[in-house]
Amino acid sequence: MVQLTGWIDDGASVFYGRIGWDERGLVTELTPLGGAGKCPSDAAVIRAGLFNAHSHPEQSIYTDIADKSWDLGTWCRHTIYRYSTAMTPRRVRLACERAFARMMAFGTTSVMASYYLHGGRGNELDREVLAAARSVGIRLVFGRMNYDVVNEDASAGKKASQRSYYETPETAERYLRELTALEDEALMICPALHSMHASTEAAIARGIALGWELRRPCSSIFLRIGATWICR
Repeated sequence: MVQLTGWIDDGASVFYGRIGWDERGLVTELTPLGGAGKCPSDAAVIRAGLFNAHSHPEQSIYTDIADKSWDLGTWCRHTIYRYSTAMTPRRVRLACERAFARMMAFGTTSVMASYYLHGGRGNELDREVLAAARSVGIRLVFGRMNYDVVNEDASAGKKASQRSYYETPETAERYLRELTALEDEALMICPALHSMHASTEAAIARGIALGWELRRPCSSIFLRIGATWICR
């Protein structure tokens, strides 16, 4: 029994309890969970799911406390700058499973995660993101982000959070290379950078060079407006 999720023609999200196809890739059996079903037509085929090009899946832990009226600064003060230092492996795992499962339910089968919540623990928290993706079954492009700026004049909460994200470019590269040993057809590890205000010149240069060396994208949040990839 194989469970898949995908989109049907009217745009609805549906979970399939059983799906079968022939050597041409045409669907021959399609049974949604909870009831018997028929293949809608002999032209039905297995199609690629959607790709979420940018996400912070661990931040889904804040969904139930966030107010939609908050601007970004207010959101940061009440979420990541308040709780980043309290994030544990279990909290990261559950938050990411929640986010990934939600994506899968709406037809997203691949996701790019930009992840900087390292907590001064090497790859301990990072591995929980990877484990959550495997648990849910989503394909993951994991951007291991180098955040190497701490603003000493920032609020206590922001400064403590930045210190928990902080790694030197050399340290970030070492831990990224460590994670590449876990890659398979459902996981790619990429260098990632935050922004001009949270990444030094040295980090930006090293991240781009590393992406070129490893022949994979280097991801950024704000270094290039309107695009996720800054090198290929």
